[in-house]
Amino acid sequence: MLINNWYVLALSEELGDEPLGVHALGRDLVLYRDADGVARCLVDTCVHKGGSLCRGLVVGGAVQCPYHGWRFDGAGQCVEIPSLGPEQNIPKRARVDAYPTAEKWGWIWAFLGDLGESERPTLPDFFPELDEGTEDWRFNRGKAQFQCNWVRAVENGVDRSHAVFVHTDFGNPERKQVADYEVIDDGNSLYVRGTSKPLDKRGQWRDA
Repeated sequence: MLINNWYVLALSEELGDEPLGVHALGRDLVLYRDADGVARCLVDTCVHKGGSLCRGLVVGGAVQCPYHGWRFDGAGQCVEIPSLGPEQNIPKRARVDAYPTAEKWGWIWAFLGDLGESERPTLPDFFPELDEGTEDWRFNRGKAQFQCNWVRAVENGVDRSHAVFVHTDFGNPERKQVADYEVIDDGNSLYVRGTSKPLDKRGQWRDA
């Protein structure tokens, strides 16, 4: 069931004019922006000879394989095979898997599961304040890589008493009490909301 969720694959600012390779849930994927600037997500393997699409280019709103120049649109359909010439039809089976994407809060999301559009969960609504365009809120975005089992990472991420006691970026062991927080279940996601004023702001949090 974990696969039938939306996942953040990259920061919006990371995806420019060139393809971006990412790895998620055991899959190698490629992100790119089409002619309208919409983020697209495909499997990072050309069906022709297995070339890595993320090492190619974005041409005419499609991602181009670096091996033989095959181009794939946002739906994963091959739209050009240079060696065939303009007079030949491109086989319909010349396609790669494509995944639905969304861009919100400065993140690029993809749905990597197999549910139909009507069955998919909605994007989590973590920050309705930002949807309303208020200037009272802003993001501090970043990445962290943990050398541990993913279950432990998720476990520690929702363990607020651990965070307050251990991580001085947003807590302090001298102030061990966990501030009140709200648990929100929107039917698709379960998360908590709360506020805390750090006592020792470091790194990317220093100017927050």
